[in-house]
Amino acid sequence: MENTLFIKSAFECVYLINGSFFENPKKIVVSGGEIAFITVLPLSAGILPYTVKLSAERIYSNCDLCSLIKLDENKSLLRFFPRYNYVYSPSIKSQTQAVDGVVAHFLHAVNRGDYALARSYLTPSMSSEVSDDALCEFFKPYSDAIDASGIGNYSENTYLLTDENGAVTPFHFSIKVGLIDDITTQN
Repeated sequence: MENTLFIKSAFECVYLINGSFFENPKKIVVSGGEIAFITVLPLSAGILPYTVKLSAERIYSNCDLCSLIKLDENKSLLRFFPRYNYVYSPSIKSQTQAVDGVVAHFLHAVNRGDYALARSYLTPSMSSEVSDDALCEFFKPYSDAIDASGIGNYSENTYLLTDENGAVTPFHFSIKVGLIDDITTQN
């Protein structure tokens, strides 16, 4: 069985996939037990390159620098995080996940309990419609927001909100003037 792996990186980079150079692969197809080697080559001198060994179902090396999120039976999202040359720690991953724009910054502010910062990512009308408790309760299960552009057939401004178990829920965020104006579930 073939599995499609959509590739997203939290930083600007190019890739060597099984020895072939790719500037911006949107996805790769991996057959059942096939092993793939992906070397991430950052375009910033402050980030180190690294190689990940994986199959369609599992990451075998550098697990702290990437994540594999199951989207459905035959599709997964492979997400890469930076490996800094001045600090290397698995905890750095949580500090770098907010690179997907205003939605991810908003979610991480809510998760930290910084509602003043979270509200700065909402339009004034949206901010006035929801309480801090409602924000906390609604977003409590979710730990990360991933821009779904280029992943499958999701519409523009759809984000995949992931929970601690890796389950993914798509939401549509209406963005006006760089701020969140509405949030709806995406089917």
